[in-house]
Order: sequence, then C-alpha cells, then structure tokens
Amino acid sequence: MVIAGIILAICSRSSILYPINDWDDAQSFFTVGKSMMRGKVVYRDLFEHKGPYLYFIYGLASMIFDTSFYGVYVMETVFLAIFLYFSMKTMMLFCKKESAMLLLPLLAYGVCASKSFYWGGSAEEFCLPFLAISLYDALRYVKEGQIPDKRTLLINGFCAGVVALIKYTMLGFHFAWMLMVIVLLLFQKEWKKAFRNSVLFLAGMLIAFLPWIIYFGVNGALDDWYHCYIYTNLFVYGGNMVSGGWGQKIYDWAKILYWVVLDNAIYFIPIIIGMLGILCLKRFSWFAKIQLYVMFGCMFLFIYIGDTNLFYYALPFTVFAAVGFGILGKVIDKISKQKNKLCIWGMSVVLLVSVSGAYFTSTNVWFMHKEQEDLYLYKMKEIIEREENPTLLNYNSIDAGLYTVTGIIPTC
Repeated sequence: MVIAGIILAICSRSSILYPINDWDDAQSFFTVGKSMMRGKVVYRDLFEHKGPYLYFIYGLASMIFDTSFYGVYVMETVFLAIFLYFSMKTMMLFCKKESAMLLLPLLAYGVCASKSFYWGGSAEEFCLPFLAISLYDALRYVKEGQIPDKRTLLINGFCAGVVALIKYTMLGFHFAWMLMVIVLLLFQKEWKKAFRNSVLFLAGMLIAFLPWIIYFGVNGALDDWYHCYIYTNLFVYGGNMVSGGWGQKIYDWAKILYWVVLDNAIYFIPIIIGMLGILCLKRFSWFAKIQLYVMFGCMFLFIYIGDTNLFYYALPFTVFAAVGFGILGKVIDKISKQKNKLCIWGMSVVLLVSVSGAYFTSTNVWFMHKEQEDLYLYKMKEIIEREENPTLLNYNSIDAGLYTVTGIIPTC
C-alpha cells in the first residue's frame, strides 16, 4: 500500500499533489459514477460506453470527495496495492520473497511512469488486480500440469466478469486462461470435467454480472445497458475488424505491437525477459509456457482487433512484467547471501530509485506545478457559482471537468 501510494502520488493526476485530473475520459467516468450514487441510472439517464463496475468505482470515490479526484487517488492506491501483492506472489513462484519484495517498487514504477498509464484513472488501470490474480493462479497450477480447483475456477470466473463489466476488450486474457484449462483437460481425455469446469468458470462470471442484472432490471434499463455497452461498442465505436484483408491486418498488428513495445519499454523489457526466460526453466511445464504466450496473444488481439491504438490500451500488458521480475529475482537469489539485509536496505534504495525515476520520467509531473487558480475550470467555477441553483450542459466535447469542480449533476 505504501509503495502504491507514493508512486501514484507522483504519477497520477488524481493525487493530492495535482490541482485536478483534467483528463476528459476520467472526468466523464467521475460524473457518471457520482450521478449513479445520487439516483441517476447508468446508460438510461447518462450515455457513457464503459462498464458499470468502472462507474461504481468512481461512484465510491465521489463519496469520499465529490468535487475533487482525491477519492479516485484513494481507489487507485487500493487497486494498485492489490495488483502489486498478487504480482509479488507471481514473482515468488520464481524467486524468494525477499528478492520479490526488493523488485516490487520497480514494477510499480514501470506501471505508473509508463506512457500507457496516461494521466491516471483509466479503465485499464482498474482491471490490473483481476488480471494479476488470474496470472498468479494460472502459473501456480499449470506449471506442473495441474488443474485449478473449483474455488479457483469460481474466483477467476468472477475476475473475468468484473473485467468484462469494466472494459470487455481486456477479456481476451481470461478467454485464454479458461481455454487453456479446457485444452489441458481434453488432452487428458477428461471430457466431463472440461464441461463442469467451464460451467464453474461461467458461474463465477454470472456472480459478477448478477448485481447489475438486478440493478438494471429493477430500473427498467436492461435494454439501455445492452444498447449502450454492447451494441454501441461493437458496431458504432470500434473500427473495421477485417479491412484490407488478413495480410494487411497482420501487418497492422505487427506495427501496433512495435510501437506499443517502443513506447512502453519501461515495462516491456521485463516482459520480454520473462517471456524468453520462462522457456529455459525446467520447473515450468511446456503447457505453462504455451499458456503464457496464448494469454498475451489473446489479450493483444482482443484489445487491438479494431485497429485503434491509444496510449492507455497497452497498460494491461504490465501484468506480464511480474514474470520477468521473478526471473530477475531468481538471479538475485543466486548472488545474494544475506537475505534480510538485502530486503531492508535494498528495498529502501530501490524504492528511492523508483520514486526518483517516477519524478523524472513520468509525463505528468509538469502538471503538478500548476495551481488551481491558473486553470480555466476554476475560473469558470467562480462564474457558474454566481448563479442561484445553476444547471450545466457540457456540449460538443467529452466531459471537461466542470461537473466535478462545481458539484453539479447533469440534468440530461
């Protein structure tokens, strides 16, 4: 939690060190979440095309602070801390706990100081804990050719359901997760068990969906939910999935991957180390190695199948960096003899290096030095608040942030 809070304080515009998070996407999430907590029905009363769990997270943040993003910073810290915890558990599959803890600040730095972190508060960021849980379970079970137990299947189905209802383009990871479990069972000729395990996984997803089925059902908004979140995203917002033929498509994907890696080398270097290094480890079965590549590949295809490439789309790939750091931790295990001193002193040094690196490399730090009175949002706030019971229409652009600073709820 401490590592997450410190790194996010520097890298996220939601933190108390910044005047406000002026990213229009994050502002729209906040407005919808805040409105939901005050009686508006998502999709029926307010049109925004992310998933309901994202608005619920922002709604909880608005209950902490309703005219600033400090509550979002709190939620970001909690979610990043969970991500780091399960990433550390993944690293401990390769190395000792002391080495994993030593490298943890570097992972936090790689995530938050990257270009794909963007300004903080993205849908991708809030999916990271659920991806980290599932990566840990995948490697924990399948490394020796084992099958996840019933509880693990339910939990990971739930994780998949939450991801699906934050931003379903990231569902490729969990699709591959369950696909590989089924394939392993089919190899073992466990036909009935493959079916039962699939049902358990889907039951976990249903548990995540159930609160929203009830919410939208009670409010007569099931059709609005489908039309806005499913239909609009698939058939209105996305790009052409097969434009130019498959040869052109493969070329476009290769080009996207090239730029994604180049722009985010800060965490793709450990990802590459992990993806190549695991091939040399005998303790992991061939199936576990293939599974890692399939999960990466399916995640990439689900995210970029529409040919759209925005900076923050790549953030979910940071989950794979834990494997690379785990292999680096294995190297540290071999060269270090005094584990306790390494953990205490080494982690302090690595944390200091990570914090310094975040300050000097994060693309957001320049905005930290802005004052609220310098921003037009707060100048407009003063003008709007001269009116008695003002209403506000944000027209012809994504949410500019005026709903947040004024505390006004949209009337239409």
